[in-house]
Order: sequence, then structure tokens, then C-alpha cells
Amino acid sequence: MKGTIRLIYIGEKFYSQSSTMMSSIYSTSGERYDWGYIQRALSQGLSISIRPATYDEQQVYEEKLLEIGKYLKEMAKENE
Repeated sequence: MKGTIRLIYIGEKFYSQSSTMMSSIYSTSGERYDWGYIQRALSQGLSISIRPATYDEQQVYEEKLLEIGKYLKEMAKENE
């Protein structure tokens, strides 16, 4: 086997509520992943392990989502 990529799933809401600035899948070290990357890795013979985020991990991404939400609101105000 060529190796395993370990990922966490944080939930679909992050993709839609962040206007696609966030993914629903990240590496355990915080890198953004998407389904296209996963498909390519599988086709190259890599193994993919996806688990739900822990409570602490989820909280980190919830905070990022709040920050993005504030940014999006500011941008909307500037474009009025």
C-alpha cells in the first residue's frame, strides 16, 4: 500500500455558510481537502481515512466560520 491520508469531517454547513471559503474535510494538521483531491488520491492507490472531528477540533472550525461570517458581512456592507 502506498500510504494513508488521515482526514477529519467537520460537516456540510461549513461549505455553504462560508460561501465555499471552507471545506467540510480537513487533514488532521488543518489543511483543506475536497472530494476531487480524495478521488485523485484513491486513483493513485492511496488509502483515505475520514473520521468525525473531535469536540475540540470542531470548536476550532466553528471559530473560523464565525470569523468568515464577519468578513462576509463587512464585504457586503462595503458593496452596498
